[in-house]
Amino acid sequence: MFQTVSLFKNILGFLSKGKKKLDKNLKIPFIKGIINNKTEITKNTTIINNNAEHDSWLRSHGGYWNTKYHSGKQINLYNINKLKLVWKYTSIKKKDLDKKYIQNIQLNPVFVDNKLIAATPDWKIIALDAQTGKLLWQLQSLHPPGRRGMLIDLDKASGNKFLYIPLGGRIYKINTNNGDRDKKFGKNGSIEASTIVAPMIFKNKLVIAGPGIISIFNLNNGNLIKTFSLHPNKKNFLMGNVWGGAALDEEKGIVFVNTGNPHPGVYGVNRPGDNKNSSSIIAFDIRKEKILWTFQETEHDLWDFDIPSPPILHNLNIDNNIYEVVISVSKTGNTIILERNTGKPIFDITYKRAPKSTLAGEYAAPFQIYLEKPERFSKIEFSLNDINKLSKDKQNEIKKKLKNSKFGWYETPSFDKDLITFGLHGGAQWTGAAIDPIKQFIYIPVNNVSWKVKPFIQSREIKTNFSNKIKEYHKIYLSRCSSCHGKNRNGIHIKKGEREIKNIPSLVGFYTIKGLENKMSSIDNINENHNNINLNSDDLLKFQILFKEWDKILDKKNEIKIEGNGLAWTQFLTSDGTPASNPPWGYIAKLDLVSGKILWKAPHGYIDINNKKTKVGTTNFGGLALNASGILFFTGTEDSKSYAINSITGEELWSFQMEAAGSAPPIIFKQGKKQYVSFVSTGGTYWNYKEKSSTIYTFTIVD
Repeated sequence: MFQTVSLFKNILGFLSKGKKKLDKNLKIPFIKGIINNKTEITKNTTIINNNAEHDSWLRSHGGYWNTKYHSGKQINLYNINKLKLVWKYTSIKKKDLDKKYIQNIQLNPVFVDNKLIAATPDWKIIALDAQTGKLLWQLQSLHPPGRRGMLIDLDKASGNKFLYIPLGGRIYKINTNNGDRDKKFGKNGSIEASTIVAPMIFKNKLVIAGPGIISIFNLNNGNLIKTFSLHPNKKNFLMGNVWGGAALDEEKGIVFVNTGNPHPGVYGVNRPGDNKNSSSIIAFDIRKEKILWTFQETEHDLWDFDIPSPPILHNLNIDNNIYEVVISVSKTGNTIILERNTGKPIFDITYKRAPKSTLAGEYAAPFQIYLEKPERFSKIEFSLNDINKLSKDKQNEIKKKLKNSKFGWYETPSFDKDLITFGLHGGAQWTGAAIDPIKQFIYIPVNNVSWKVKPFIQSREIKTNFSNKIKEYHKIYLSRCSSCHGKNRNGIHIKKGEREIKNIPSLVGFYTIKGLENKMSSIDNINENHNNINLNSDDLLKFQILFKEWDKILDKKNEIKIEGNGLAWTQFLTSDGTPASNPPWGYIAKLDLVSGKILWKAPHGYIDINNKKTKVGTTNFGGLALNASGILFFTGTEDSKSYAINSITGEELWSFQMEAAGSAPPIIFKQGKKQYVSFVSTGGTYWNYKEKSSTIYTFTIVD
């Protein structure tokens, strides 16, 4: 997405009004946690964690509480070696994958009445016999299935069970018995409601967390009752949408959502302020029809640090004091634990002073959260210590790339230097954590790769008319520079699946953005970065005059734009395509919710190193689920395996080689006396996930 600006008017005009100055006397924020505030503690020993959802899987991620936990113990440490594949279902034949495969599936399946209901990469909704994998019914959609969830509900009047699933910009109501749409619902079985998040039901109302809204519909006929904005005071930024997931406290009628970052993601000049309710946790009271409270993790987000994971609800027992909490794990490595009714933190929220922006017109937030408890499970700040375990050749390669870079905790993006940071795709990601509600541990799939971030300036011009003198200089540019930098000076910016394919910098805006004019001041620097251009001082002067006049014309015509999303970031890689930082590049972290301590970090996933399969801990975009016997099922690594892991130690107990990487959290369910686990294997969306598939694998203990 591009941000169109008139740089002289917006940036320089903004500065002329007086940019906010960071007052060195500003007091560092601090929010005292409830457990450290005796007046906040209230004993409630009647609340328990044996949630009925733990015995079922009627909503993606395990239910309204998003625990990804199943109470069965049939698969356990003593029989895990007998876990066998009992069926697999493939929706697209291998020879047809290139033709019929549309996208990978990140939708966690659901289970009801011996049926496993899932989506496929060719946009089918399918119901499979959970014991045999036999196809019971299927519906072909013309639109993508909602990537973050679906819901099963019992209609008490008819006795039928219905699936509510987002498809395109609508919610469909489908009879789980036969796959028929409920024609009495909305228009021919669907209603208009833009979301990718799993629906919720509260007292005969269908509740939808949409892009930036909460919408409430009549459950029976689908009529819209009311819509509420999650950004009632938003004036100057785009997005801040709900896309990671939502939770519902049915007893209290409160919906909890995590929101996305404001756009443009890494350029905030035209959206000054905190950008309230973006990159935030929000509680919405359905009964009172209002936002109950909000908590913002990253203020004036300049790093794409949205909170992508679904919030988890839990009743936290600390020293026999019960706290009704909502838990969110974030890209920055934070585990934010808030009391559900008030939004007050359980542990202290500590802050640190954050760096100022060097970009003209940009006012970065003076402070950001730096949690001491719970411990961070990952970090965002890059340093030279993050490459010290690599070979000397790799270290030298990376250090050369870092010469024109900046890095550090909440260091800010700029036009003149690459920002190297962790966190754009985790820390935590949309797959979210799983919780053991009895032992009070959470398990977080973590990504630990570094990113290169830099917004850049582009021209939207179709044709520019120059004076006669400048025309001659323009001809020189076209003959000597345009083959690489383009006739509009926009450069070339190509990436595939977050990997940079080609990057030739833009030459637009050097004389409208403060500080960039230095890029055109050194002949030696220009010649060093170009082969056979051999500029002399006369050539340089001509280009300086041309670019200055060109930028003025573009600015006057409002034909300058800023790329602050998408192409503004890529993975920071070495020449062999591996991350430019120490492994592990992915792991599972176990956090004790009571003590706030990280108990272990366990890397999983193998890659080839010197023709040998080596366990390094790869990136992971699948997710995990936990059963009551302490078996953690995990998928999404680059080696296309599904894993069973000892939740006590983090050690690998079992693995299975699939055709492609797992792409959704596993589902655990019980049918008869047996416990099953299913993995969705459709491949990853990023460059390092090579294989595609359209397969669901299901396992149980076979004696």
